Amino acid sequence: MNEPSLIARLAAGLPAPLTVVDVGCRWGPAEQWSKLPNVRLYGFDPDPEECERLNRAAGGNRRVTYVPAALGAAPGEAKLHLAAEPACSSLYPPDEELAERRPGLGLIKQVGQEQVTIETLDAWCSANEVERVDFLKIDTQGAELDVLKGAEKILGTVRAVEVEVEFNPIYLGQPLFSDIDIFLREHGFVLWRMGELTHYGLGGGLSTFKTTESLYFDHSEPSRVQGGGGQLFWANAFYVRGSLASGTGEAEWPDRLADAVVAGGLGFWDLAAQSASLGPDNAPREVAAGFTELVASFTPAPSVEAPLPAEINPKTELRPYQIPQYAAEVGARLAEVLASDPALAIPRGGPLQDAALKPALPPGVASLAAAGSRRVIKRVHLDQVEFDVVLDPELDDWKTAAFLADRGHLADAVLVELVLKLAGPGDLVLDIGAYFGGISLPAAASGREVVAIEPWDHACNLLRNSAARNRFGNLKVLRAAATEEAGMAEMFPAGLYGRIALEGDAPVMAVPTIRIDDLVAELGGPKVCLVRMDVEGSELRVLEGMTDLLQGPHPPAVLFEADEVALRSTGSSQRRLLEWFADLDYDLYRVGDRTLSLLEPGEWLAPAVCECLAVRGRAPAVPRWTLVTGGGPQ
Repeated sequence: MNEPSLIARLAAGLPAPLTVVDVGCRWGPAEQWSKLPNVRLYGFDPDPEECERLNRAAGGNRRVTYVPAALGAAPGEAKLHLAAEPACSSLYPPDEELAERRPGLGLIKQVGQEQVTIETLDAWCSANEVERVDFLKIDTQGAELDVLKGAEKILGTVRAVEVEVEFNPIYLGQPLFSDIDIFLREHGFVLWRMGELTHYGLGGGLSTFKTTESLYFDHSEPSRVQGGGGQLFWANAFYVRGSLASGTGEAEWPDRLADAVVAGGLGFWDLAAQSASLGPDNAPREVAAGFTELVASFTPAPSVEAPLPAEINPKTELRPYQIPQYAAEVGARLAEVLASDPALAIPRGGPLQDAALKPALPPGVASLAAAGSRRVIKRVHLDQVEFDVVLDPELDDWKTAAFLADRGHLADAVLVELVLKLAGPGDLVLDIGAYFGGISLPAAASGREVVAIEPWDHACNLLRNSAARNRFGNLKVLRAAATEEAGMAEMFPAGLYGRIALEGDAPVMAVPTIRIDDLVAELGGPKVCLVRMDVEGSELRVLEGMTDLLQGPHPPAVLFEADEVALRSTGSSQRRLLEWFADLDYDLYRVGDRTLSLLEPGEWLAPAVCECLAVRGRAPAVPRWTLVTGGGPQ
């Protein structure tokens, strides 16, 4: 999984921007915050020239503001001790004798002083109508506790704090780690991690002596790090609110989403997954999908405190955080069944054997597994039809996890419903980027003619096995990538599903490319009623190869994913994609929870990942769905 991309998509779904405050912002904010969408950043530094430089570098970005101010515990005047390295200047005087004994600390030596005005973060936030801060970073060379004391009110809204701490004093009279730790714990925070533990050796070169340090994560083998000599002086300490760490307390989905984005932005993936798993059921569909993907990406050790029942009801609803435990326990049962009757398994990479067409595995076993290299057969129920899906439980993606966890329901149920209402029995559906068949299989099971196009050989084999198992003569599976020209292309594993390699990518697999216009000409038969397209940012290349179809006398509806991050990775954007459709006189609708909302020309999509429907010459007629236009719901 491409975790930064997922966190960016989740951040784009926040109903209000995430607020990040960086106190001691010389050189600018950490990259993870400047690259995230939907973030409002405030930086503080007592150096006016540095703040002016940073504001110029921001290029008029209204989401970023750098304030030339010194923050402390109370308003007033103070001396700023200017250091040889400006970033080491402090409101506390440097320990000059220490700098002489420790050559590595020579940068703190004082080269001057200047008078500065101190204000508190609470007062600044109040005056500037900043009502909350989601993430607070403080690096003020010994004055961190003073900044915290002047921020006690706004601290009640903070989800996580990054603060530089000293274990041994570098500045005279400065508070140490123990003082900051006590203060933050008294205000409801717990220590989560230490980073950049920094040592300084004595004069004479003791720091050149090499040692081996060990880092332990859970019960894994230790990570060995080569260290040197010297005494530990400082580090960056990361604190999170106690309720965020423990996963306790009630919260609405925007708070759970903000918790997940902050934790993910800091690289605390287990904490982000826990926050996502607690997201309430009323989260918007795009946010809920992101929650599911995030949870599926992190597999903690199975809990032994709450064992699952011996017999599992196929209709039981599992919360996302129960998926790994369920997979482990049921997988063990499946392994026993497969050992007793190997014919029930489908060999990886091999053809589907007649023996594998036996009835599905026993109840409570067929739906979910993690049994070595075996494939799993999943029975899906859809209205009056049932069909099997062949899955690989080792695939690390949210769609597989969602199919496995739902045990009898569809991972993309709303999209499948829309597809089946836009295309009737006997109509032809093109599923471009079909993966293992989340759209193709239910469409074929419901009597639609389907052509599925999928470039990845492993996913293509899964889909072909599913089609063979269900004896779907109305489902054709093509291993190819749809683009603007026929030939060959290299694939690159970007994100979960990959894309056609760009300049600078390291391709991993060659794949045939086809033009949809050429494919339609070869197929003949029924006209294309619907095109489903999910190609990880390559949508414009696909569309360039189907202009005849879209401009013809029977233009199909096009249901597609608009992922801003994926589109930008290919040099495109949501805006360019929507403008392309508009140039062909297509009307565009954002797909919601059984709603279709008309997009006005030039309207920007939110969130950054959403489903869209393009139709030409008619308003979409979708029974029991709400059509929202400029005049309101219809």
